[in-house]
Amino acid sequence: MHDFKIKRVIFLILAAAIIAAACGQRQLKPADGSSQIEGRWKNSEDTDCKLLLDIIKSGNEFSYRFHANNRLYEGKVTVYPDGIELEGIPWISNLGDTIMFPNAEETPAFGIDFVWEDGKFVMQNYGNAMNFYIKLDCSAKYITLIKE
Repeated sequence: MHDFKIKRVIFLILAAAIIAAACGQRQLKPADGSSQIEGRWKNSEDTDCKLLLDIIKSGNEFSYRFHANNRLYEGKVTVYPDGIELEGIPWISNLGDTIMFPNAEETPAFGIDFVWEDGKFVMQNYGNAMNFYIKLDCSAKYITLIKE
C-alpha cells in the first residue's frame, strides 16, 4: 500500500511539472482582434442556467462581471490566441482522473476557460467518468455565449 502512495505522489508531481511546462509555452499576448471580446455575452440557447458575461477593457487589460445562476463573480480576464480564461471562479466539482485514481478526493479548481470559435465563446462544462469535473451549476455539457 505504501508503494502505491509513493507512485501516486510521483505521478502527481510529474503531471504538475508537465502541465506547468505546457502553460509556460502558451502565448500570453492578446490575440489579434482581442477588442472584439469587449461587451455583453449571453447564453446562445435555453439551458437551466442563466449566464451573463460582461467583459470590460481598461488600458491593455480586461476584467469581467459574470452572472451565473444569481451569483456574481468579478475578476481578471486572461486573453489567449484561442480563447479566454475568467480567473478565480471556483468549479463545482473536480475529481480528475477517476480511472487511475478511483479513490480520488476533490481537488479545488478555479478559472473558467472559453474557446473562441466563430465569434462565440464555447466551453465544456463537465467531463466524463474518466475525467470527472463540473465547472458551473448547469446541466448543459457545452455552453456557448454569443454577443448581445
